[in-house]
Amino acid sequence: MKKTIQRIMTLCLCMILCLSILAPNQADAATKKAYETYKRTGNQANDLVGYALSRVGKKDERGKMCAGFVVTCAKAAGLTSSQINMSASIASPFPGSGQFNFLKSTGAAKYGAKAYTWKDFKSGKYTPKKGDLVFYGYIKKSKTGTADLTIKQLANKNYYHVHVGIIRSNNSTKTKLYTVDGGQSGTDSKYTWVKKKTRTTTAKTGAVSGWKQNGYQVYVMEFIRPNYKTTTPTTPTTPTTPADPAAEYMAKCSKAADTYISLKAINTGDYIKSLPCAKATCSASADVRKLVNGEILTATAIYKNTKGNYWYKVKADSDGKTGYIFGGSVTPNGNKAPAGAVTGNMEIPATVPYGKPRTISGTLKVKSGSGLKLNVVKGYLFDSTSEPGNEDAFICKAKVKDLNVTSFTIEGSAIDKNLHFADLAKGKGRGKLKLHLTAKFTPDGKSLSSMEVLYWPGNVWFTVK
Repeated sequence: MKKTIQRIMTLCLCMILCLSILAPNQADAATKKAYETYKRTGNQANDLVGYALSRVGKKDERGKMCAGFVVTCAKAAGLTSSQINMSASIASPFPGSGQFNFLKSTGAAKYGAKAYTWKDFKSGKYTPKKGDLVFYGYIKKSKTGTADLTIKQLANKNYYHVHVGIIRSNNSTKTKLYTVDGGQSGTDSKYTWVKKKTRTTTAKTGAVSGWKQNGYQVYVMEFIRPNYKTTTPTTPTTPTTPADPAAEYMAKCSKAADTYISLKAINTGDYIKSLPCAKATCSASADVRKLVNGEILTATAIYKNTKGNYWYKVKADSDGKTGYIFGGSVTPNGNKAPAGAVTGNMEIPATVPYGKPRTISGTLKVKSGSGLKLNVVKGYLFDSTSEPGNEDAFICKAKVKDLNVTSFTIEGSAIDKNLHFADLAKGKGRGKLKLHLTAKFTPDGKSLSSMEVLYWPGNVWFTVK
């Protein structure tokens, strides 16, 4: 019986060992292409930050914490194991172990790195640079962090690291640190995410605003400058296709048209997605958030995915969330154009002589790259006797149609020539334009067609004297 139990325990240990070896290899395979195919400039500090920024908003498929992300960026930048410990993988709050063993303050010199504390920053001895690593943590029972400590003094303290980030720009102020951080929470809890961070700090102590760990205030512990080298830029030897699943999928999608129209959600069971695809066609697409019935979205482009379906690129008017919506999940929001669809306006002098003509000028332009065209322009003049808000109460109007242009000059046009100021009574008046724009849209998610949308620029007020 005893031997049987021993055999079972031995088998279990073997299985655990195999899984521990297999899991990292499988995880590493997910991002291998991403960091191996990153095009380097030869400036390792810039490349480390450049790769980090290229991953902002994306999953860290290696499934590691903040230090693991730093190591991935180091590999992309061409750093070697003589410059940084490439084995950093797990989080640990204890100094000198786990994720921070690769560049802890007391061992930085081993890799040719330089280490500085907040005291160096505060005194002007050192200013963080693009590509520096910034370590955060706390010292038990400390109210000043590393404000008055040298690196040597810090090494003798009972301190705890909790996070590491990458400084993304030079000359950080003593109240702000601009970083790129891995190991962040996101919409899918199975992964860690990469995000840009702006951390507010207290200039005197380096305390990070709103951040406590285990009941202790978190401070900036060290800035570490790896021993970066200038190298000959390398050209990726692999692949012709993007490594990142999202980029690879987008490369297969085609932009069907630019557009700029207002949409209304009609299918609340659907989601704003991170990629223009159905769940069955692309596992890389994540849910941004669920649609709200009747909510308004502004569409800026239409994509055709790998299954031949049409998707809008949208921004939600309510909360600014951006992503992609299946064409069948929305319908045009009446015949209205979003604010900003057209720039420009009628230009009328503030004072107009009674009983005399006056030139109307101004240039109307549709939003660049929107796919919109000006089709019809109507102009109206109202005087002080007109009922406010009543479009039919105009004194005179003019119309230009069948334009099909992206820019329209009012002076010299039929609008200018046929709006007669001489017909207005003395007093306050207003002018207004009504525009018909042609745009592309997908009413059923399958076919492209055109529609006309309306747009009213604001009133132009004047006084007849």
